[in-house]
Amino acid sequence: GPSTKTSIVANLPIGTRLEIIEETNYLYTYNNINFPWYKVSFFQGNRETTGYVVGGFIAEESWGSNEINKTIFLAGLYKYYPDGIMKYQIRAVQDNKELDKIEFYGYPSDDFRFNVSRNYNIGIDVITIQFIEASCAIQLNERTFFFDNNKLYHIRTFSNTDLKTLGYSRGKVQLYEWKWIPSDIGYE
Repeated sequence: GPSTKTSIVANLPIGTRLEIIEETNYLYTYNNINFPWYKVSFFQGNRETTGYVVGGFIAEESWGSNEINKTIFLAGLYKYYPDGIMKYQIRAVQDNKELDKIEFYGYPSDDFRFNVSRNYNIGIDVITIQFIEASCAIQLNERTFFFDNNKLYHIRTFSNTDLKTLGYSRGKVQLYEWKWIPSDIGYE
């Protein structure tokens, strides 16, 4: 059941794929955040099992891998401070073991975007996390990370005034600049 007082159905290693069945009204406080309990299903061996997991232990975003590189990236809210500051984290996981993690401060926003670009030739992943204010489509903050040799590196943070982002294209890490162009519906 959705409580720490009920019996444990299973201990799930990091990176276990879950299917959320429903969000409950029961809350659990962890790192100053009230997270709901979720009813989930998952596989133990070949058997499907259901149970309950606190939302704070479920990644908000994930990026899977393939048969060549089995690294999974998990991202989400980690801690909330009373003054409204939020701490997020990215975790690199392989074979249900954490390889590395980075914690960073973020902003309360309407849209949390997570993107991974992989370069198979040199084996580097470029990870970007954006915090977007949906009401005006303005980027509040973007953080860029590299993952290389089982280590995460925080490369750059762009603010909303920078109008820039890092990405990977044509064999190189590229700096992209945004331009606001007036249109009939506002700015593009």
